[in-house]
Amino acid sequence: NQPKDIVSGDFLWAKKIDRQLFFAVVDCTGHGVPGAFMSIVGYNLLEQSTQLSPGQILDSLHQNIQRSLKPKAGQRSYEGMDLLICKLDLDTNNLVFAGSKQRLCLCRNNKVTEYRTENKAILELVQGPFVEQEIKLLPNDVIYLFTDGYPDQKNGETRQKLFYQAFEDLLALQATEKLIDKKNFLESYMINWKKNEEQTDDMLIFALKI
Repeated sequence: NQPKDIVSGDFLWAKKIDRQLFFAVVDCTGHGVPGAFMSIVGYNLLEQSTQLSPGQILDSLHQNIQRSLKPKAGQRSYEGMDLLICKLDLDTNNLVFAGSKQRLCLCRNNKVTEYRTENKAILELVQGPFVEQEIKLLPNDVIYLFTDGYPDQKNGETRQKLFYQAFEDLLALQATEKLIDKKNFLESYMINWKKNEEQTDDMLIFALKI
């Protein structure tokens, strides 16, 4: 978790209900104070969620954000959030997820499989329901949720973005290492990548290993 400024528009949310673990990575519009404001709104709404599926939570979140921000009639609101919400059954390791303009990466046997969510930004969605996907996770699987700050960061020499394919290749490297080692590797790589280039956005990467 590396904000661009002191406060961030990216945040992680998690909640355990019985044997179900819910968690989400959220990327709010902007960074700094505007992004932090949206983070507070989004986090509080997620905490109030009592639905039993990621898709239902997203539908409720979308409706409540529309009410909270109340854009004027006929005007488009530029505030919003892209997010991925997961529900993990701790007994069966079944993972159900749904999201808006986000990706989930599954690392299994040193290979990365990408799952995309194609809905529009949460505040722009005209109608639901959000599409849910399901994965049966296996021992030693690692799943990654992340915002776009890391793959979009520019190189300090070429000023080219890292991009998603290169980022996913990094996730496949050292896949058998402990997650703390992966965290340290990604942090060191980013320092060498951006060098003196200004950080362009908030960065957040969440990993969970079975």
